[in-house]
Amino acid sequence: MVNPGQSVPQLDVSPTDGERLPPADLLSMDSAREQTALKLSTALTLVIGLVGIYSGLVTGSHAIVFDGIYSFVDVIVTLTSLAVSRLLAREGSRRFQYGYFHLEPLLALVGGSVLAIACIYAAINSFFSIMSGGHSVSFGRAGLWAATLSLCGFSMSVYIGGQARALDSMLLKLEARSWMVTTALSVALLVSFVLAALLQRTALHSWVRYIDPLVLLGIAVSILPAPLSTVSHAMREVLQLAPDKLDQQVHVVMDEVAVRHGFIEYSSHAAKIGQTQFVEIHVLVKPNSAVHISTADTIRGLVASRLNAVGPQLWLTLDVTADRAWM
Repeated sequence: MVNPGQSVPQLDVSPTDGERLPPADLLSMDSAREQTALKLSTALTLVIGLVGIYSGLVTGSHAIVFDGIYSFVDVIVTLTSLAVSRLLAREGSRRFQYGYFHLEPLLALVGGSVLAIACIYAAINSFFSIMSGGHSVSFGRAGLWAATLSLCGFSMSVYIGGQARALDSMLLKLEARSWMVTTALSVALLVSFVLAALLQRTALHSWVRYIDPLVLLGIAVSILPAPLSTVSHAMREVLQLAPDKLDQQVHVVMDEVAVRHGFIEYSSHAAKIGQTQFVEIHVLVKPNSAVHISTADTIRGLVASRLNAVGPQLWLTLDVTADRAWM
């Protein structure tokens, strides 16, 4: 522990410490594109949810009703994502001086958890429906709706997925994953409804009543890993676990820097929360050694460059000390 009264020689950090990259205008442009994609996704999801629930009730398909409810849950997540996206474009406030980056993984955690719970509920509901003898469904109209939804879902998953990769946005990645899940659900429904329509004219017609709950059970179980994966990834960021790739990059750069400048040793701490990378480096030098501000700035620039800090935000802090207690 460091003695509060102890005099510790240490190089003052330059004004560039904690500087966020890239420039604000580039972040604002990316945020506008992100919000446009989220607005389009929200509007379409709301329409699909309303029509889906109505179609499910008319056709008697519990699977379609679940799809509509799933869409409504997705709307809530998307609206929250839109609000968080606007906050991420801000520079911070007096109360949130580091900005709002921490809200992104929190939203992913909550959204993924809600979708996982919805899948679990659907699986339980379908199981009890099977045990009670199943139910009848108007497969013709249900199949038409499933085909329409499959086309819409595939188109949106491609569009949102492309935007997510271009902007490196966790919010859009979560949204694209939701659309992929919706598409998979719709295709499975379409296939099952076509199969049920064919079986109605055969000796196996008595099994048709079980098709809808069986398909719902299969879909709920199969898509459950997707939101669980989102929860796992978001939890790592909420707990600020060091990303292996980022931590390795920092060590590769600093190993080279330490040898070049004759530093005794260094310690580093890395974390990634949302789109923001945090890197804190402490360098130990010999007592009475002279380390100029320009040298520290050069090291900062090298670290930022090697970490490819042009895209995501980077909070970089580097200090030089001759007292191991500050390490």
